[in-house]
Amino acid sequence: TSVDFVEEEGAYLAGVAAALATTDTRLPGINPEKIIGAVGGDVDPVIASFIFAYKNGAQSIHPDIQVLEKSLGGVWDDPAKGKEAALQLFDQKADVVFQIAAASGLGVLQAAKERGLYAIGVDTNQNDLEPGHVIASDIKNVGKAIEDVYETIRNGTYKPGAVLEYGIKQGGVDIALEAKQPVLPQDTQDRIMQIRQQIIDGALKIERYQP
Repeated sequence: TSVDFVEEEGAYLAGVAAALATTDTRLPGINPEKIIGAVGGDVDPVIASFIFAYKNGAQSIHPDIQVLEKSLGGVWDDPAKGKEAALQLFDQKADVVFQIAAASGLGVLQAAKERGLYAIGVDTNQNDLEPGHVIASDIKNVGKAIEDVYETIRNGTYKPGAVLEYGIKQGGVDIALEAKQPVLPQDTQDRIMQIRQQIIDGALKIERYQP
């Protein structure tokens, strides 16, 4: 049995969050140019799907937004390298940088704090790692998928060879805004959650990345 995480849904909402932040003058340090960025651990279909949906989400808010990209070339466990890449994007006037680089991406969060700007976490809720500088996290709930598959084995409904899609509605991916020190104003959070609900309800279909 395979589980296909619909990472485009979470990444789309990350793009929405970044686009809303980059024009919100209530946030300290925001530039007027509408520039955001992303740091990926490598150039591969999974990272490409994140960036594809991140751009689509951002452009749904501001069609003219600029999305800058950096790849770490397969380096997943070097926060210093991730920080260096993020600093380069911040130097190019990005306000928000999405980290899609595992442990290397922790450096992206550190760079956001150093520059007094903003980042988006990935995989788990990283909003409290650099308080006041991580506006959201694009999370993936691998544990729930495993539990659900084992439950079908236990209750006799298991289907060998099945491909299970896990998006927001199924609890496989999501956007996390919760933090001890929330960054985004409540009205911005509410707008993100409204778009999230549209995805769950099927009113908003998120385009899948095609290599």
